[in-house]
Amino acid sequence: MHFKKILCALIQRRVTGMARVATGIIFAVAAVHSPQPLAVEEDVQAWFATFATKALDDRWIAYMEVQGRFGDDIGRLSQTLLRPAVGYRLSSNMSIWAGYGYIETERVNADDIQEHRIWQQALWNAGEVFGAAVTSRTRLEQRLIESADDTGWRLRQFVKFSRPFENNVDLNAVTYVEGFFALNDTDWGAEAGFDQLRLFAGIGREIARGVRFEGGYLNQYIRSPRGSDRANHILSINFFLDF
Repeated sequence: MHFKKILCALIQRRVTGMARVATGIIFAVAAVHSPQPLAVEEDVQAWFATFATKALDDRWIAYMEVQGRFGDDIGRLSQTLLRPAVGYRLSSNMSIWAGYGYIETERVNADDIQEHRIWQQALWNAGEVFGAAVTSRTRLEQRLIESADDTGWRLRQFVKFSRPFENNVDLNAVTYVEGFFALNDTDWGAEAGFDQLRLFAGIGREIARGVRFEGGYLNQYIRSPRGSDRANHILSINFFLDF
């Protein structure tokens, strides 16, 4: 029994180490491409999201995502996001996707922003590594703003680790890191290079058949080319539905 406890502790350290390596790589690239900010503006937010998938047959998958994001110290709805897509399974652990996103950002003392995104992604369920389920997602976005002409290209790399607690296998510790990198300059303010970084830590649990909950703390750091960078401290509440 003593040996088992030591082995579990070593496994937990290995998983944490892997997460740190993935985070460190993204941070290193961000540091190279990001100038020092003049200041950092902070906000407390709450994001509520539902992700629904339905298998159409053995290969094809339908997907829908709905999000409501509350900002200004969770005082108002600041952003709404709708993201439908279709996926195709290449194998039991690899799939490719294409979709559309509509994002409306409500601003104070300024016009709202309506954004349309076309996106493609590769999703890889890498199986278990030292007891943790590892998921990698690489997404390419083409971003169009209604009041501007240019199309912004952005690359997103996401790595997620999920591991059951030793004394409660129905409850998982969940952490992920996602880096965003703009690939070109645009007339609406995007600049090529590091764009933002997200770090999440929380718990996950299947609360009913086909319904999974994940919630926790999300830190979002956004580089602003023409002003203060932003750091958002977010309560992230997510539901995953599998029909």
